[in-house]
Amino acid sequence: MKYTKKACTIDEHLKILIDRGLTIDDTDRAKRYLGSVSYYRLSGYMFHLQDKGNASKFYEGTTFSDIINLYTFDKKLRCIFLEYLERVEVCLRTRILNAYSELKGFYWYVHPGNFLDKKDLRDDGSEVLSYHSYVLESVIMDFEKPKEQFLKAFKLKYTDETYPPENMYFETLSFGKLIKLYTCLKNDNTKNSIATAFKLPSGKTLVNWLLFLNDVRNVCAHHSRLWNRKFTANKLIFPSRRDHKIDGEIPEASNSNIYGAIIAINQLLLTFNPHNSFIDKLETLIESHAMDERNLGFPPNWKDQAPWRIKK
Repeated sequence: MKYTKKACTIDEHLKILIDRGLTIDDTDRAKRYLGSVSYYRLSGYMFHLQDKGNASKFYEGTTFSDIINLYTFDKKLRCIFLEYLERVEVCLRTRILNAYSELKGFYWYVHPGNFLDKKDLRDDGSEVLSYHSYVLESVIMDFEKPKEQFLKAFKLKYTDETYPPENMYFETLSFGKLIKLYTCLKNDNTKNSIATAFKLPSGKTLVNWLLFLNDVRNVCAHHSRLWNRKFTANKLIFPSRRDHKIDGEIPEASNSNIYGAIIAINQLLLTFNPHNSFIDKLETLIESHAMDERNLGFPPNWKDQAPWRIKK
């Protein structure tokens, strides 16, 4: 089957919305949004307002402002997530750096004994590499033609060095590569000490949380819809052991929705920035936009039983 739909003009898109029963009080405003945001992007915020069994007609009383309110909420939600995921990323980077460099020096990562004795594919899937070779190959590629000024200066001054020291190298890692490096590390006391610092039972659990949050971060960074997103590639595993179990209401679906992401981010933040404003900003945003929390995966009793509302 071929895709045969033709592109519509802004006026044609406006007519489609009106014909489906959407109330538009300010036509010029609607045209500005359709011209700058696009009909297709906004359609992601319309589906729950339409009756699929009735030719996608909008439910009675639905307005264009309802759609824009949700679109604006989602944009602000992504900004809050990015702000605090950055803090988690920077803390992770620092905790790995400190734990390994203080014990083994700035060039610990060039020694294969610090990594799992396993194989993995290159990012393009072309060839099998050891975990350690994968890490070193990434370093070499970035160090051959460094983009950062501090690496260029280091390379000019220390001409005998093949690799940069860890404190410089780590500053060039994306969140995804940082998680990959931590995953590749040998499962020993040093690796587990980082998970312990985040109050998680093991490095395996920390990797699980980081992979999930990296998926969340990528959605935010690419300006995709976050509000009612389901994450299926990497599902959260919440600790069940008594020493690490999280108090509060955590429905099963929380392993793949925004409610679960909020719980995970908040739990990590509390280990290094306990007086942060992450939850306050989220709850204020939800209230100011009169959001239906169910679309974020919140349980009905969240105001009493959400983990961040449980008194310790």
